[in-house]
This record gives sequence, structure tokens and C-alpha cells, in this order.
Amino acid sequence: MSFKTTGFLAALFIALLGFLYFYEIRGGEGRKQAETEARKVLRIDDTEVVRLVVQREDTTVVAVREGDGWRILEPLKTGGDRANIESLLRTGKNLEKVQVVADEASLISGAVDPADFGLGKPEIAVVFEREGEQRDSLFFGDKSPTGSYVYLRVSGSPEILAVGAWRKSNFAKGLYDLRDKRVVLFDRDEVRKFEIARDGQDIVASKQGGDWRLEKPVADRGDSLVIRRLLSRLWTAQAKRFVTEEATDLAPYGLDDPWMRISIYEGEGLALKEVILGDGLRAGRIKRYYGKYVAKSPVFTVDSTFVKEMMKTPSELRYKKIFAFDSEGIDRVVLVYPDSTVDCRKDTSSQAWTTLEPRFHAASGKSVEDLIERVKELEAVRFAAETLVLPETYGLDAPAVQVKLWKAGQLAREVALGRKGEQVYARGDARPQVVEVGRSILERLTLELSPFIPDSVQTQVP
Repeated sequence: MSFKTTGFLAALFIALLGFLYFYEIRGGEGRKQAETEARKVLRIDDTEVVRLVVQREDTTVVAVREGDGWRILEPLKTGGDRANIESLLRTGKNLEKVQVVADEASLISGAVDPADFGLGKPEIAVVFEREGEQRDSLFFGDKSPTGSYVYLRVSGSPEILAVGAWRKSNFAKGLYDLRDKRVVLFDRDEVRKFEIARDGQDIVASKQGGDWRLEKPVADRGDSLVIRRLLSRLWTAQAKRFVTEEATDLAPYGLDDPWMRISIYEGEGLALKEVILGDGLRAGRIKRYYGKYVAKSPVFTVDSTFVKEMMKTPSELRYKKIFAFDSEGIDRVVLVYPDSTVDCRKDTSSQAWTTLEPRFHAASGKSVEDLIERVKELEAVRFAAETLVLPETYGLDAPAVQVKLWKAGQLAREVALGRKGEQVYARGDARPQVVEVGRSILERLTLELSPFIPDSVQTQVP
């Protein structure tokens, strides 16, 4: 075979590969997209829909776009659930037909009666309205005999289509589904202060810079992570059921004298947003509570899980790493037990740890460094007392262990731990509080010591 023939075949092969790529791959993608578009029932842009109507046998819901959100106009005026409404719009935009069950000719000739498919009086009608009163409507009828499909007609087309049966449930939205169900309306990023009042106890926290501080019942640093989670849970909380839209008397719900009041202060002007909780009610194994957003009229119910999460104790909202310190440069660790003492020191030049007490014992450098980190990361489980008045109450009259950490001859941190019954308590040198800590910490604040025989003793001749 000549060089020219070989080159020609190679060029032909490359051209063929290019053809296959553009036709089968690139072209295939285009054809697949075209086929998908051809199966779509509606040609709408969900972002252009300004009015939505969902009509069921029992109710008709009308929602209109309002700024970045939605508002319900019928059967009552209230905020709309933006996520649910826009999800329904996207479902309408992407709805695909499975097949054409009856074409225009068969319907015009009377060979097919729409009523036989449940389309004489459709169970669900959905209207998508754009600017200029441009409307597209969907009418859902019965399911197919196998239950796999549901019959559908579209405005502007006489055909009867079949779509997946589950699609019908996507559009079977009532007032509860499409209305705003949030328990209290506020902007998480704008919260400057909040109060939770219950059972005669007030918890007050305010934001200072990027951190949170408790004001009541004690003045202390707040656990910003826990507080942010609390506010996020409150922000996402939804009513489980709306009991009444206009409560003229709050007493039947225990809301005339609520047992919990949550107050949110928003923005520089500290705009007040409040939700109150009243009586509990049980339906089988489920317990719920009556609630009301003070600025609105409806009374709703919330679940017990939400209520439990709002019942944070002051201890849970306080900063818990109260023993934290700068561990860089710690060069001496002393552990004092009721019957012994461990004293380890670090050679700053070699970075090696030596055990001075007890004599003729060694602890690995890693175990000493790990112990320092465990003290640094020690967290309060509960704040037991603001000051130590009766040490014996917490087993601190005779501590189970005292940890003393030194840096260049200066005491960097001292923590005493006591045991009382099943509880372990701790108190540090930097703060007056007594806190309960995890029970396992006593086992973890130990060093494993290995005895050894000094070289001077080993070389002696008996």
C-alpha cells in the first residue's frame, strides 16, 4: 500500500470519527433535547407566571406574585409558600406526556367522550397566567385502568393525553400546601436580640459584633453555634394545622396567658416579632401545642419537637469551653491525685518530655500533649453553680484530680475535678463557676506511666 493511500485512509478515518462525534454525540444530544421538548405538555417559562389558580372539588386557591414572593388572594388573604408555589410552577413547565389517548378527529366526531376519562368535570384544574392575561390551563381526569397514568387535557388543544399518575398529586394542592406556614416571620441575618420567657424564667441574649452574649438569667458569653441553630429552627418552623383564621377569644387555646413567649428583635430599630404558645393537645401518640404569631390573626398548632427545641436551658445557650487556653508553649504538666502526683516537664531545646515524679517512670510525649489538648477542649455539660460555696456538694473538697499546666514558670491553667455520685464536676482558675462535665473525663485525664531501671542501677555489679 502506498504512502498516499495510507494517508488518504487515515484522513478518511479521522473524518469519519468527526462525523460520528458531531452526529451521534453532539447531534444526539440536540435530538434528545428536541425529543424532550416535544413531549412537554406546556410551553411556559415558570419565571413569567404572575398568577396561579388551583381549583379542586373542595376549594379554589388563587395566588399572585408579589415582589420576590407570593400572596394568596382566595379563599382568604395571606402570605404564600414561595417554595411550594414555585415548585408547582416548575412541575408544570416540565410536565411530559406519555402518549396521546384520543386525537382531535375522534373527539370532534364524537367517537370519544371526554366524560369517559373523567374530563367532563375535571377533578383538578390548574391555570398559569402570565402578563397580558395569557393563560395556560391543565385539566386532570381519571386514572387509567392500570392506575399508572392519569388523563389530561390542555387548554388550546382538543387532545386527551396520558401522563404519569403521580403527577396529579403534584398539582392536588390545597390552601394549607400553598400558604405561608411559618410560625414567625423574621430575617435571621438581622436578629439583634431574642427573649424566651417561660415558667417564670426569662432567657435574654443579644448579638454583639459577630458573637452572642447572654443577658439573663446570667451575664455570660453565649454559645453562638447553639444560638444560631435555635434561630434557624425558629425561622424554618411551620404550623402543622391552622385551627382558626380569626381568633376573637384566645382563652380556649390557652393563649390569653401563654406559658411561652418567644420575642425576636430585628434590625437596628429592634423591630419586635413574637410568637406565643398555649395549651397542649394530644391526638393518639402525637402531642401538639396551640400557637399564634402575635402580628397575625390565625391560631395554629406546632409539634412537640419544635416546642422541645425552644425549651433551651441557660446552660445549653452558654459558651461551654470555659477552660480553654493557649496551649502553645506548655512545658510542664502536673497531675495531683489524692494519693499521688505526676510531674512532667518539657526540654525546650529537645522538645522531649521527662517525668520527674514519680521517679523512674516515663510517659510518652504524645500522651502528654494529648492530655494538654483534652484539658483545652474540656466542655461544660451543665452550669451547676455560679460560685463555689459548698465544695463538698460537688466533690471538690477532695478533688479526684487537679490538673496544673505551666508555661515558662507561669501557671497557664488549673482545673480541679470532683466526683459526687454519678456526676463529675469541674472548676477552673479563670472563672468562678462550677460545671458538670462528662463522666469519662476522669479516665481521660491520666497518663500511662512505664517504670524503668536507671542506667546507673543497671550497670552496678551485684
